[in-house]
Amino acid sequence: PWCSSRGWRKQPPTGSQTPGGGSSFEVQPSPASYIFQPSPRKSSIPTTPPRIIATQFIMPMPWETFIPLGLLTVMFGASGTLLNAARRFQNDGKPPDYCLDKWDEMMQERNQRLTGSLRGQCAEEKAPLTFQTSSAWPVEKVA
Repeated sequence: PWCSSRGWRKQPPTGSQTPGGGSSFEVQPSPASYIFQPSPRKSSIPTTPPRIIATQFIMPMPWETFIPLGLLTVMFGASGTLLNAARRFQNDGKPPDYCLDKWDEMMQERNQRLTGSLRGQCAEEKAPLTFQTSSAWPVEKVA
């Protein structure tokens, strides 16, 4: 018998006829006795074109409504990237510092006097000669 869900048909094994020469077969289940035969199915392609009814109308998607959303997304992304680049440019390519205490401010002032930038660092053991004259104390004019 045909199996309509998969198209598999049980084949009778050979040489298992009855001794009287009849045509009845003994069907024994074995993996080799299954062969694939496609099941007869009807074609899913219609023979006549579908009728178009005048009352059916599918509303198209208004893609132009997404233009402002795209513009906002691009502008927020571009402004955030440019703001991050400007902050990094001011800090010699390093991320900005937050929550600075007095010690950090003093070290930044020292680095400013040594290297010329707040985030610049100097690895030399001795300070240069210009560090002696660039005092952190403001100079007062004596009249």
